Amino acid sequence: MQSVFMTRRRVLFGAILVVALIAAFVIRLVDIQVVRAGEINKQADGRRVVTSPIYGERGTIYDANGQVLGETVIKYNITAAPNNVMPFSSRRLPDGTVEKIPLEQVVNELSEIVQVPADQIMSAITTDPEANFAYIAKRVDFDTYQRVKELGISWLYSEQVPTRIYPKGAVAGNIVGFLNEVGGTGVENFANQCLQAVDGSETYERSADGVRIPGSDIVVEQAQDGGDVTLTIDADLQWFVQQALQETTKELGAKWSMAIVMEVETGKLRAVAEYPVADPNYPGATEAETWTSRSFTYLFEPGSTFKSLTTAMMLDAGVLTPTTKFSVPGKWQPRTGVNVTDSWNHGTLQLTTAGILIKSSNIGTSQMADLMSKEDRYNYFKKFGIGTKTDSGFLGETHGSLAKAANWDNQSNYTIMFGQGVSVTAVQLASAYQAIGNEGLRLPVQLVENCTLPSGEVIEPEQEEPVQVVSPGAANTTINILENLVNNSWLTSRLQIDGYRVAVKTGTAEVAKGGKYVKGLYVTSNAGLFPAEDPKYVVIAVMGEPTKDKTSGAVSPLWKQIATHVIKHYKIAPSTTKSPTIAQEW
Repeated sequence: MQSVFMTRRRVLFGAILVVALIAAFVIRLVDIQVVRAGEINKQADGRRVVTSPIYGERGTIYDANGQVLGETVIKYNITAAPNNVMPFSSRRLPDGTVEKIPLEQVVNELSEIVQVPADQIMSAITTDPEANFAYIAKRVDFDTYQRVKELGISWLYSEQVPTRIYPKGAVAGNIVGFLNEVGGTGVENFANQCLQAVDGSETYERSADGVRIPGSDIVVEQAQDGGDVTLTIDADLQWFVQQALQETTKELGAKWSMAIVMEVETGKLRAVAEYPVADPNYPGATEAETWTSRSFTYLFEPGSTFKSLTTAMMLDAGVLTPTTKFSVPGKWQPRTGVNVTDSWNHGTLQLTTAGILIKSSNIGTSQMADLMSKEDRYNYFKKFGIGTKTDSGFLGETHGSLAKAANWDNQSNYTIMFGQGVSVTAVQLASAYQAIGNEGLRLPVQLVENCTLPSGEVIEPEQEEPVQVVSPGAANTTINILENLVNNSWLTSRLQIDGYRVAVKTGTAEVAKGGKYVKGLYVTSNAGLFPAEDPKYVVIAVMGEPTKDKTSGAVSPLWKQIATHVIKHYKIAPSTTKSPTIAQEW
């Protein structure tokens, strides 16, 4: 009886224990599936679900002929999961067998492929053994990525990284610019609205050992590619001009230099060359001042190249003719505080308007200025685009410096007429000469041809209306005078091009620093048009602070070299008429 009673007690006790265990499991299950479900799922997702970007492709930058100046390629970051690294790694061989490789051997092989020191790789994967992510190498090319992949190491991974490259290197590097963490420079920056892509994203699940689970991909947001930008720049011409500019800059010992080629009938920039210039693939190799275009951003006093503008406006206003007579003294002091001299010593010269421009007389130019009010002269300069940004859209472009007429003192009332006390950019000067070459009609400066969206839609940049600066007669007469400078001056041999009529003006200006002119520092330049009877191109060449030959004539061989190449490059027909002769003296 007692035995039966004990048996029943054991059964009851066992049943109660079973019920308690079941209750404990139920409570635990409810806690996991209901009470803490959100928290646990979130933790699980953190381990299993990965969100990664889907990169949109940034647009390509082309030159006028379709050559690539800037494009995006895919490079790869090699990464690792330190928490999966073992003393021995498994590698699957081509025959299907698996071998065990010591960690040191893996690291050494990897180091040789990615060109990262072995001790650096070892540190990345052992410093925090519990980490699930570490960088091994960044932005390696596709071949390197493939070699890493062929190692067959399970704890090595990769991520795609869109990378900007510039196939032409330093050719037009000052114009194209480059991308960096804060935006970029040049076209990459100011045309970003066209070029930029919009990245999308996707999620996927991965296993505990970090392997992506097939079929788990979900696209959250589609990527959008950027548009393509076509420039007016001719890369082949740009290359030549940059080479010629570099050689002359070194020959003359100049600190910097610029050269512009602009199409007269369109206002399109075909070359904007500078020295020194950065290679946008390696911007850190040169000073920061080379990361943008000096031709748009650097101001200099144009000197005597400005006299062409002064002459054209005087002719347009009808206050003189090409043969108006002037008696030009060796020194001129028309009023208190005014002292004007020429760059050479002379007695009184009997010069015509043409003679003043050809001989580049500051005194004669100042005498001409007295024939027109300073307000009218100021308005003409503004119509030439002086003191105003061009329509190029280039980021950081400067206005130039042209004081209002009311602020001209007695001295600057004259010096501005021959290019001192006023400052321009090389592109502004080219634009002013484009107007003279285009029968007095100044067209908007154009650097960007268009933006082509992924949809195929082509968007052309908005431009202001052309400005009729002077009459066709005044413009053509100014060109004829400049032809006589080429044909009948000490610069004839340096500027004449066989078979072609060309019109050029030279300029030398002192350099101002800290509000004062620095003795011995000059900016020398040549500005001209060709063929003179029907101008097709403007060429501007500027040397900054030359040390070996500080005369503007030293720039003339460079101007001729560039102009001759442009003639050949664009197959410009020879001139069929002769230059008119205009009397320089009376």
